[in-house]
Amino acid sequence: MGAVRNIGLMLGCLIATLGRSSDAATGSITIIAPDGANVSFGTAGTRDATPSCATDPLWIVPGSSAPLMAMIMSAYFTGRSFEVHGSGSCAGGVRETVAYIVLI
Repeated sequence: MGAVRNIGLMLGCLIATLGRSSDAATGSITIIAPDGANVSFGTAGTRDATPSCATDPLWIVPGSSAPLMAMIMSAYFTGRSFEVHGSGSCAGGVRETVAYIVLI
């Protein structure tokens, strides 16, 4: 019985965490800007469930995330559409950090 309760607790935490992150509808990058070692960008898609810390409409990709940075730059230069999924936390206090993207 304790294992079932622990699984339920873990699922509840996962759902609560996902609810605080935001997502953008499918779109392409409209603006891209270096931000120190990071890259900030905006998308043409609409955004929902933005965390309270994200007062700036741009997303931010940490410079330490080389694969994600490469995907963003590739999507930007090719004009390819993608979905952005946020982490629910902000870098620099105003931009939500990208958790992952899905290329379309």
